[in-house]
Amino acid sequence: MEDKSVEVLNVEQEDVNPFEETMISEKKAIAKDWDMGEGTSSLKSEDINGVQPKKKRRIGLKIFLFLLFVVLMGVLSYFFYFANPQKIVSNSLGRTSNTLSKLLPSKINKLDVGKDSSLNNNITFKTTKVGKLNKEVTNLLNNLNNVKANVVIDKDTTNKKLLGKADIDYKDTSIKAKYLFSDGKGYYYVQDLSDKYIKNGNSNIDFDMNVEKEIKNMKDFGEIVSKSLLNSLKSKNFHRKFTSTKINGKNKTVMKLSLTLNNKELNNIYKNIVKDIQKDSKANKILKDLNINAKDIDTSLDIAFVDNKVEYNVYADILTLKEYKTEVVVDKYRFVYEEDKKNEIDIYEKENLIFKVKKNKDSITLYNAVDDKVGTISIEDDKLNTKIEVEADYDSFKVDVDLNSKATEISSGDKFFITTKIDIDVRNKNEVLYQGIINVDSTLIGDVDIKEDITDSIKYSDIKKEDRDKYLEKLMTSLQKLME
Repeated sequence: MEDKSVEVLNVEQEDVNPFEETMISEKKAIAKDWDMGEGTSSLKSEDINGVQPKKKRRIGLKIFLFLLFVVLMGVLSYFFYFANPQKIVSNSLGRTSNTLSKLLPSKINKLDVGKDSSLNNNITFKTTKVGKLNKEVTNLLNNLNNVKANVVIDKDTTNKKLLGKADIDYKDTSIKAKYLFSDGKGYYYVQDLSDKYIKNGNSNIDFDMNVEKEIKNMKDFGEIVSKSLLNSLKSKNFHRKFTSTKINGKNKTVMKLSLTLNNKELNNIYKNIVKDIQKDSKANKILKDLNINAKDIDTSLDIAFVDNKVEYNVYADILTLKEYKTEVVVDKYRFVYEEDKKNEIDIYEKENLIFKVKKNKDSITLYNAVDDKVGTISIEDDKLNTKIEVEADYDSFKVDVDLNSKATEISSGDKFFITTKIDIDVRNKNEVLYQGIINVDSTLIGDVDIKEDITDSIKYSDIKKEDRDKYLEKLMTSLQKLME
């Protein structure tokens, strides 16, 4: 066998002092450590005091194995952690939930006159043109010119009372009705049906309702549901594969990470979410404010959420895992959001693009596959002025509704006069079916005094059958006059 030990040149011991002897010993040890065998890289040592190691081998093999280990660890980390479909899809779901919650406004502009208020609305109608419609509908739309309505909403937060009143007059016909919330109970009054209030069971009204608070509650509830949903998902529901898809109209090889759920799995998740909601005190309070008892939600029966399955897919770069697009697939419909198409969602039926939804600063617009505008809604709002435009144009049928409202402060902080005009235009194949205007003149004041006598209120069943039938007959006669 070949001797592969390190050879050292003879050195006269008497010429070596102790320091030099120590250096020679260390050189021998180093030379032995670098001995790698044949066929490998060697390290040359300088000739110090006559000591020179052979060519060293095996260092290349060690470095190669080390680099291979690092690469393998990187690949394993990539696939089992960084490219983990459950991790990426779950994070994407969380971001999607957060993005959707941001679509809700964080603040609503409104006129504030205090906790107690009275809003008095006088409503008139003006029909300017009626197209080719049947006789009864044409008469009804034209007769709206002779209809006058008064609607009053009184809110007494201090005494927990809310009163709504409606008086509608048409020629010699009059309809008067009221609805009252008081002490957690509901009552209604209808002229000519009874001269007393009629009991309508228990009713819960949030008199301290704050719009901003309600919006925050919706967001908080959404976060609770989202967290429960993510905790209910199983690893078997997540998948990963390499595929080709269109990004900005061009084919690109990407990594597709998916969450897939069938109807049975959706039902299990729904039941888990309900259980989590029932155990969450904050969720219970939010639902209670909406007159919903979480414990009463029935989970014993399965619900047909989808015909086949629902998918949530994330398409990402193979190396960087940058997300290019996400999509939700419900049976044959796909809802696609691309990162480079900000504020746009494309809707497909199988592989066919059918609609595009685009959001701008103050509007949301719906387009068809060839970019023809199908519908839009825009809202501009400040403290005193509101403008809302709604347009729908599909399959030769077109509807335009424009609302303009302007408030004028009459008394500092406690009285406003509001004028609202609503223009309506309905067409079919560009022929006018209806054109008209609704005018609303309103007064809002920060003072109210609700005095309604409910001490002798009755049940509906207390009213004689002949009296009930008589009133219904009179009501039908009044409605019939509008179509004559």
